[in-house]
Amino acid sequence: MQPSHRQASSQARTSSTPAGKQGRAPVAGNQKQAPQAGRPTPAAKKKKPPKDRLGQAVVSLIFGIFGILMFIMSLFAMDLGSGYEAPAGAMFMMLLSFIVSLIGFVLGIRARRSPSGRGMAIAGITLTAIPVALMTITIILVFAIMYVGSQATVG
Repeated sequence: MQPSHRQASSQARTSSTPAGKQGRAPVAGNQKQAPQAGRPTPAAKKKKPPKDRLGQAVVSLIFGIFGILMFIMSLFAMDLGSGYEAPAGAMFMMLLSFIVSLIGFVLGIRARRSPSGRGMAIAGITLTAIPVALMTITIILVFAIMYVGSQATVG
């Protein structure tokens, strides 16, 4: 029985030519060519699977919880009835809460496209967005009150 054409061509592909020995030349249609510059290879066309960012989702959730707790603690530490002066520790706690919440927000956004931990990432985004939004509004209000107070003393 003669080997089929498919078997013969596969034998031609698998045979190698060691230095100094003559072997069968590969079939012309089976030679691999180097990819040309500018042309994507078939492997490059495949979509990469999304990275597993479960750790970032967990950190985002934890930072969201700590950000809210630190923000509430800084509000209680401020003596709002004493005028414009706030304790330095309360201001430091508010700044630290803002930084922690901002980092948690960025990590939550990055982890949102992950196949695992998507729910935690969304919860982390929500929990970190609350202190960031409240502190931004607080900063705007403080500057507005300072501006109005300075206008009242001038005029």
